[in-house]
Amino acid sequence: MPKLNTVSHTLTLVCSSLLVACAPERAASQFDFGVGGEPFDSDGTGTDPGDPDDADVRPPGAGDGDGDGDGDGDSAGDGDPDSCTTAQVSATVIPQNVVLVLDKSYSMVSNDFDHDGDAATASVTRWAALHEVVSTVAPAYEDVANLGVALFPSLSATSDFEQACLVEDALEVSVAEANAAAILAAIPAASDTDLYGATPTAAGITNAVDHLVAIDDGRPAAIILVTDGASNCGDSEDMLERFETYDENLPVVVDDAFSNLGIPTYVVGIDIQEESTFPQTQPRARLNELAVLGGVPHTDGDDSFFDATDGVELTTALDQIAADVACTLQVEQLDGYAGLMNATINGETFGPVESCDEGSGYVIDFDGQTYTLEFCQLACEALVAAQGALEVGFACPPIG
Repeated sequence: MPKLNTVSHTLTLVCSSLLVACAPERAASQFDFGVGGEPFDSDGTGTDPGDPDDADVRPPGAGDGDGDGDGDGDSAGDGDPDSCTTAQVSATVIPQNVVLVLDKSYSMVSNDFDHDGDAATASVTRWAALHEVVSTVAPAYEDVANLGVALFPSLSATSDFEQACLVEDALEVSVAEANAAAILAAIPAASDTDLYGATPTAAGITNAVDHLVAIDDGRPAAIILVTDGASNCGDSEDMLERFETYDENLPVVVDDAFSNLGIPTYVVGIDIQEESTFPQTQPRARLNELAVLGGVPHTDGDDSFFDATDGVELTTALDQIAADVACTLQVEQLDGYAGLMNATINGETFGPVESCDEGSGYVIDFDGQTYTLEFCQLACEALVAAQGALEVGFACPPIG
């Protein structure tokens, strides 16, 4: 995933994404519209100067100062109010805090997996395929993300009932800068087949959430869950029941992390089956539920989780997660101009849309303080290809 390049700055920008975040370089955005007239109600709530949702946007007047006599401020003399002003976005990369929560249960080595999408080559274990992807992803993204790793169950887990659900109190690798080598040294080798234990996913996610909250450095945070099945190891005192019953605490933990703490969970499934025995449940349905509760469901295809049936799809899933979230930008100081904005990326201009289902453009969301711009479809592809560089223009509001 490309980094956001730095270009000339006139707009304060903060990126909220999985692997890239951008810090403001100035205290406030600066827009010199250079036009006269009465304030314009940009959001339909009235032009009360005390209304923080209204911008003091003024329509073009008879004298706009460009000398062409058409009052549109663009010096073209055509009367077309294409843009009152144009600003270039500038950003510096601040790595986000991201925890990879990886399934290390016995099923990850007891089942063959097509690691390369080629039926003619020998299969590998699911763990070997996952290790190959992590060995590629961690070094590639360590400059744009502070990565950590949580394994479930822990390295000390065994197949004994009493030891199968063990999870360490701390992450195997704490979130830190440039720690790809530490991550690869801490997790089992690709060829390791001595992996044991059940699937205590809730404990793994809980550890990741607690760790991210404790960092408390103001950076965005996220979790990437990679698993090959549904969670067990619940609170039942009956040992057999702990393994046969789905852990209903997992969706509660994931929902709380996103809804109350703002930490999304991206769910990636490896070779997920319709039915399972340990636990007795429907893994695909469970992961679909989890992906929705995590706040960042996959929108292509029939499933809400990222479904990887071979190693190629596993790599594609992680790449797609990175690309999707790189297309969500948070603008702290837009002051009501969002509805008048258009974005030009590599010469192509995109405007606001109601939802990404409507087509290419960007969806605007405002939480009372910060505007979030989610770039959709072709706009997202263009933004990634342009390495995050875009030009922001502001159309003149209508007169009258």
